[in-house]
Order: sequence, then structure tokens, then C-alpha cells
Amino acid sequence: MLTDKGYEVVVVMQGAVALDRLAREHFDMALVDIRMPGLDGAATAKLIHTLKPGLPVAMITGYELDDLAREALREGAVAILSKPLDIDRTVDLIEHTIKRPTVLVIDPDRLDVEELRQALESADCLTTVAPDLSQAREVLGRAAYDCIILNAALVRRHGPDALVDIARLQPGAYLVFVRPAAPAEPAADSKRSETPPTAEQRTLEAQVRHAAFAVLDRSASPQDVLRVVQRIKELIKEKSDDQ
Repeated sequence: MLTDKGYEVVVVMQGAVALDRLAREHFDMALVDIRMPGLDGAATAKLIHTLKPGLPVAMITGYELDDLAREALREGAVAILSKPLDIDRTVDLIEHTIKRPTVLVIDPDRLDVEELRQALESADCLTTVAPDLSQAREVLGRAAYDCIILNAALVRRHGPDALVDIARLQPGAYLVFVRPAAPAEPAADSKRSETPPTAEQRTLEAQVRHAAFAVLDRSASPQDVLRVVQRIKELIKEKSDDQ
């Protein structure tokens, strides 16, 4: 029925087979049955998110919302579809989901990142979090992202190679840099000493500004970030409409 709507559909009967196909081929979305032989749907969905971060997964079930379905939702499933499938609702879900912007947040600050992730998800963005550049490189090599939000302190720490890797792995992504918080002002009775930036640091700062779609201060709220992402969503839609 989905092929009648113009979709190219691949059907497999087991989670392990699905994972093998996903490792070798490109897919825009996965529809996974909760009850399957071998790996159940929740376990398959979890492994899909590991193998293909950012790939939307919807679950299919002929049962009431049970523990497996709840587990799949906790693991990031975008929806639960009930059998027999309502084709119009399924197509609407697919159309809506594959057009959602995908965002990767690279930042080691778990508390700030969790608040931002929730805000992005509430703004209808498919969001993945990587706590460091090493994990980010793995994620970027497995999935495409529309927007990458990067803690610029990581670039300062690891040097320009970090920017080169991101540009190589995701040349079409919009980059948003979050500058580290400014150092605290010294006490009034202490001597103020400022170390001027080195030539290498100045060059790196210039590279960051040149590569960035936007640069935000660390004090920026999730809503400030959302305004930038909203503009990116508008640009993505404009590009899609032009094609």
C-alpha cells in the first residue's frame, strides 16, 4: 500500500536482517513491528538508533500499549501505529517525520544539553546528543544532519581538525557554535592580568566564525537556540520547495 503512494519499500521479517540492510543501504525511516521472532521490536529499535542515529523509527503493534511499546518510546520511537494500519495516518506520519529537521548537539555538559534536547524535541526536531568529538565523529559518519550545535570549547581544545572533520563528514549541515562562558571578573582588590590570545587562537576563532551559521553565547537560553534552528528549518523548506 505504501508503494502505491510512491514510496520505495523494503520488507524484512526479522530485526537482525533489518539491521544488516540498514548497515549497507540508505533508508529515510523504519517501521518496526513490536512482536518479531528473534530480536523484539523494542530491542531492534534501540539497535537502529545506535547504528543509524537520527533515523526515525515508528513501531507497529496489534496489542494495547504494553511494556515493549513503552520501552520503544523511551528509546526514541516517534510513534506507535496500531494494526490494522490506517494507510492515510501512516502516510501522514511518514511525510511529517521525514521532513523533520535533524539536529546533532555536541556538548559534554549533560544538564544543559538535556534541557536543550527537550526544547528541540518539543520544536519537532529529531535530536541526537554526542558528549565529545570522538563520539560525534562516529555519529556523523553514520547519519546525515541538517544542523550541528557545537560547544566551541571542544574546537579550542582539539584544534582546527575538529572543524575539518565536521565539514568533511557533513558538508551540507548548518553549524551553530556555542561560545564558552566568559571567565569570571577578578575581585576588586586583585590584580587584573589578561593574556592576549595567541596567533593560533585568533586563527581558530576566525575559522569558527567563518564556518558558523550562527554563534551564540553560553548564556543563551534554549529559546535563543530554537530561534536559530527555526530559521534553519525555514531555509531547509525553501531549498526543498526550489527542488
